[in-house]
Amino acid sequence: MESAHLDASEIEMLEAELQNYDPAQTAIAQLKASDGDLTQALESMLVEEFGPQPAFASKSLWAVTWETLREELCGDEGFLGRVKDYLAKPQKATALTALVIYIVEQTTLPISPSLAALVSLYIAKVGLTIFCKYTEPEKLLILP
Repeated sequence: MESAHLDASEIEMLEAELQNYDPAQTAIAQLKASDGDLTQALESMLVEEFGPQPAFASKSLWAVTWETLREELCGDEGFLGRVKDYLAKPQKATALTALVIYIVEQTTLPISPSLAALVSLYIAKVGLTIFCKYTEPEKLLILP
């Protein structure tokens, strides 16, 4: 998965808007530690929550997380609508909070609100359509 970055002003804006939302504080701290690199922050938080990837694993936790998220998010108009609301008014903390709550409550992933906050920011930054297309499994071309 390609990396997405938030610059210092974007992180400051998030910090100001989400100062009263505790799960976002861990996500913001992780973003700061990763110099705004959303991919690195997500990978670090995945390891923090689930431990390091076992040597016998055929897929990385990162790959499995994205596959599962893609299945849960890409065809769902409810989530897409929430992303559009957030992108229309990124300074509105309630829109980001709605994305986080949706991911925590509606997906089958056992993730924390802090990790869901980073996932929401990643998807909002790269765009849901781009995320869905980028993570789409390659179609097999079967010739007659």
